[in-house]
Amino acid sequence: MSVYVIVEVATASKKETLEALSANGIPCEENNVCIDEEKCTLPAPERPILQRTLRGLRSGDLLVINSVSSLGNSALDALTTLRSVKKAGATVVCLVYERKDAAPLDDELLMKSLELVAELDHVVRQKRAKEASDAAVRQGLRIGRACSLSFAQQEAVVRALSSGRTVTELARQYGVARQTIIRVRRKWSLKLED
Repeated sequence: MSVYVIVEVATASKKETLEALSANGIPCEENNVCIDEEKCTLPAPERPILQRTLRGLRSGDLLVINSVSSLGNSALDALTTLRSVKKAGATVVCLVYERKDAAPLDDELLMKSLELVAELDHVVRQKRAKEASDAAVRQGLRIGRACSLSFAQQEAVVRALSSGRTVTELARQYGVARQTIIRVRRKWSLKLED
């Protein structure tokens, strides 16, 4: 069994980490303690030390962290990292320096909890986006990308369509997709009905 330790740079030094491991009966070689100097806002795939450690994990190994944030920058990111650790057959232990003890993580419970948090985060983000979109519509703001044709060009397209020119012909003339001409036609037909 190998013990790999990832510690965030602001939290503890190598010496403090080795002392905490020793106090908890976890044997570890100094060269297996990695101080992660990356910002905790980076996702797990962008953390070289974490990725190198994950690639080196084998069945029966122990990955020691000082915080769940060592596994990723969001619940989903940490969950993905935990799944990688579990797939390798390794175990995660979280060091809590204030109490000077090591608490083995219940992988199943932690994974279920993170799945729920990730799902909640996803739902909340969707609802916030919908609420912002609805508020913008109520305020009369346009949602989405601006039309690639100016107002004058749109008027010219509508006149050309009503005089019998085809959508394809106008799309080529203005250098836009056919769908753009179709959207202009639909938008202006609604305006004319009002």
